Amino acid sequence: MISALASFFSAFVIAFVKQWVFAFILCCIVPAIIAIFVVGGGLIAKYATLSMKEYGNASTLAEEIISSVRTVQAFGTQDKLAKLYDESLVGAQRAGYRQQLAGAIMLAVMFFCVYGFYGLGFCSSILVF
Repeated sequence: MISALASFFSAFVIAFVKQWVFAFILCCIVPAIIAIFVVGGGLIAKYATLSMKEYGNASTLAEEIISSVRTVQAFGTQDKLAKLYDESLVGAQRAGYRQQLAGAIMLAVMFFCVYGFYGLGFCSSILVF
């Protein structure tokens, strides 16, 4: 464990001594990824919570309909209540779409940052030589 930590920190020291610009650019990748995951994870959690809330509302509606199935059957309101249940699921579906979109954007921005930093680092190191 101690030798691994020593190797890790000595690699940083050697990198900053040999090519400090390249090492500095590549060290900026980790904070950028952390920031992207904090923002993206917050959005994903927000939309997941909203989706679960909408599913809870739809579940409550379905439970009420099933508990009064005799009344529903007697008045012939099956189609109307089924449409109402379907409409209550639309909000959950939209929240799920937003959750997936937030995750996709988060991954796209993360990979763009990683490849952008790599490209910038290699371009700057080529200009040194």
